[in-house]
Amino acid sequence: EAIIDGVDAAVCDRVSFGGGEPSLSPALLRAGIDACRRKGLRAGMISAPIWAPEPETALSFLARVHGLDFLFLSYDTYHLEFLTFSHYRNAALAATLLGIPVTFHISYEREEQRQALVDSLKDIGCRVGVSAMRVVQLGNAEELGQGAADVRIASEDDLAALPRSCTLGSNAYVHGDLGVHGCCWASSAKDSPFSVAGEKGALGRSFQALESRPVFQAVRERGFIDSLTEEGRKRVTELVRGRRFRSECDLCTAVMREAPKDIWRECRLETSSRDPRIEAKA
Repeated sequence: EAIIDGVDAAVCDRVSFGGGEPSLSPALLRAGIDACRRKGLRAGMISAPIWAPEPETALSFLARVHGLDFLFLSYDTYHLEFLTFSHYRNAALAATLLGIPVTFHISYEREEQRQALVDSLKDIGCRVGVSAMRVVQLGNAEELGQGAADVRIASEDDLAALPRSCTLGSNAYVHGDLGVHGCCWASSAKDSPFSVAGEKGALGRSFQALESRPVFQAVRERGFIDSLTEEGRKRVTELVRGRRFRSECDLCTAVMREAPKDIWRECRLETSSRDPRIEAKA
């Protein structure tokens, strides 16, 4: 409740409850939804629908946490190891019946995997949205190596070949310690320029401190790669030359964890570039 009370409704219009699995604590979820109502914020849940083995249980759970304005269902090969397609169908149908918009969030490694998951939703039985993002390997998962389809960075031109996927500012993350991160990826770096340490009762000030940073404004507007100056692209290329990356987020996470802090000065709203993609976007 303290976190939600500290959110400026003029800046952020919604709160997404995630986990772990938020449905494992319905009372806490209920308290969060009520706090959003008092603050004038929309409330949603990010969930793998363990609560929907049958149509009746899906309706019963959603009634228990009534007031959700949207529902994101995590849909990928990992969750399908212990959940069936009927779990997802039951959840989507129950939410639709209650007027809750549903989006399936697909995490995938290969394009054929993404397409197979999208195709499987043709039999869901109701209208749903779909969002998708490639998996990024972090921690000990990096030991498994990179996929053949990933982009190997050998020159500055290779940066432009990376799929754009920046969610900075549109998907801020508040940690349990009240730390504010401009995106969930920023929380994986020790000294990210997109993170502000938390302080009880001062969440609003933390958001303001983050949003006032020029680097945050530049990357929020243009994405990481397209905000880089010519010098910035040279420095990033030198830092990661020879390595493979899956997406812009993958690259940005590596830079957050490894690059000297002054490299972020090369992220600007206006850049000088010969890259026609960047010129067109500007």
